[in-house]
Amino acid sequence: MNEGGENKEGWIMKYWLIHAGERGKFFDEFIKYDIAAVGWDMMRKDLSDIQSKAELAKLYNRSYKAQSKQTRSVNISTIWRFLKEVEIGDIILTPNPLTRQVYIGKVKGGYKYSPKSLGDMYYKHRRNVSWEKEVSRDAFSQDMKHAMGSLLTFFSIDKYANEIEGALLGKATAITAKGRIKFPIKPYEEATIGEPIDFEGMTNAPIEENGVIFLFGKLHERMGIRIKAIRKGFPDAIGEVWIKDRLFPRSIEFEYKSSSFVRHGHIKHKNKCDIIVCWEHDWKDCPKDIFVIELKKEIENYIQ
Repeated sequence: MNEGGENKEGWIMKYWLIHAGERGKFFDEFIKYDIAAVGWDMMRKDLSDIQSKAELAKLYNRSYKAQSKQTRSVNISTIWRFLKEVEIGDIILTPNPLTRQVYIGKVKGGYKYSPKSLGDMYYKHRRNVSWEKEVSRDAFSQDMKHAMGSLLTFFSIDKYANEIEGALLGKATAITAKGRIKFPIKPYEEATIGEPIDFEGMTNAPIEENGVIFLFGKLHERMGIRIKAIRKGFPDAIGEVWIKDRLFPRSIEFEYKSSSFVRHGHIKHKNKCDIIVCWEHDWKDCPKDIFVIELKKEIENYIQ
C-alpha cells in the first residue's frame, strides 16, 4: 500500500518489531495514542522530504558527531527502515517488558513529524498504528523471544510471520501451550547464544564471562577506561580510569553476573577489587566501595 492506503502493485505485507523507548518507557503512550515512534530528536527536522539514505546519513552524522561510525551506521539504517521501508498495512509488534505482554497492530499511516509530546512520550518521528491484539510473550517460540530482547529500536521480524499470524488467530505457538508436559531440559540443550544485540560485529549478548571480556574490549575506551594488563588470578585486570583530566589506577574483575563475585569466593578479598564489569548486575548487597559496570545497560548508550 502507499501513503494514501491504496495497494501497490506487488505489495507484500511485512512484519516489524519496535521498542517503545528504553525498557519500554513509552509503551503506554504507544497504545493509548495508537502510534509507533522512534527518537533521535537531535536532528530536529521533519524527515518527510528525505529522498535517499545518503541524505539521511549526512543529516544524522552532523547531529550525532560523538557516536562511533558503527553506531551511526546502525541507527541510520534503523531510521531509514522506519521512514521509507514500512508501508501502510504492515504488521508491527511492541513488547511491554514490565508485563511480558506483546501488542500486535497494523500500520495505518505514513511517516509524520510531530514536535508535540503525547503524555510523557516526546519522540517526534511517528506513524499511526491500530493496536489490535494483546498476547502473552509466551505465545511465541524461544527464538522469537530472543529476537524481542534485541537492543535495536526497530527491525524486521519477517521470519516469524507464521508465528505472528498464529497469535493473531489465537493459536498456541510456544512450548507453554496448554496440556503439554513440561519436560526437563538437558544441559547440552540449554541456549548457546544470548539475546540479539548486533553491536559492532558481536551479534548476540554474552552468556558467560569470556563474552563479557570481549564486549568490554569494544567499549572500554569510550567509557573512559584504559587497560594496562589482563591476567590470570584475581583480579582479572589492572586499568586506569579518567576522572576529569587525570588517570587513576583501578583493579577490575569480570563476571557474567555481578553476584558471581561472591560465588567465586572473591568477597574475602574484595578490598583488592575496585570495579566489577558484568553483563547483568544482580548483586543486591554489593558493597558501596565496589563500582559495578553493567554492560547490558551501558551498551544502550551506543545503540538506540
